[in-house]
Amino acid sequence: MKKIASLLIIFATFSATYAQNLDGVWVSTGKQKKTHNADILLDFDSKTIGNINSNASGKIVVNRKATKMKADGIKGKLNVQKRGKNTLILNGKNTYYILNKLNTAGKVNMTKKELGRFLTDQFCDEIQGIKAQFTKEQFFLDKKAKKAHKRNQFINYSQRDNGYWFIKKFKGYALLVFTTGQNKSENIFQIESVSLNGLKLNQLQNSAQVKNLTQIKTCL
Repeated sequence: MKKIASLLIIFATFSATYAQNLDGVWVSTGKQKKTHNADILLDFDSKTIGNINSNASGKIVVNRKATKMKADGIKGKLNVQKRGKNTLILNGKNTYYILNKLNTAGKVNMTKKELGRFLTDQFCDEIQGIKAQFTKEQFFLDKKAKKAHKRNQFINYSQRDNGYWFIKKFKGYALLVFTTGQNKSENIFQIESVSLNGLKLNQLQNSAQVKNLTQIKTCL
């Protein structure tokens, strides 16, 4: 009995040692092929899964070692692999996600409406050589399709194209998403702070047009 008890203690210690530590909020990027169109928001603290484009959420169940996971809306089990401190891989049948962890020190007190007004009223700089404007108007393709006003018009004067932009607030975190044209890939940023000089950003998803952008300046 003593030997069995000792083996159980050793096994429990070994399992705990090699378990992955998963916490905080993670956002999927566009660096992978995946079966789901929506960029997912994964919250290990509240054990929920959602996406950037909706307020709906589902539940996740993670095993003891945090190496496998089940999530509402995704069929089958997902293998979970943590790479470094800020990258996570979810891999399942016909499903593959790369996720980046949000900076826990980068929460913003401003509301979604206040952040939007700040961008539309105060932005006056170029974005990596692109002369642009964040407007309050609805994205023209959504308006044409008579969709609800969730995405605003992003005017790209340099390339004479129109993309969209919107802000997502989640548990104090703020995400800025925009495209530089109607057929361009999304750029996804965490807004880490707001000052008189503009927005401090952490770019979670790059595109061919905008890479590693760390600040959007204002006229203040």
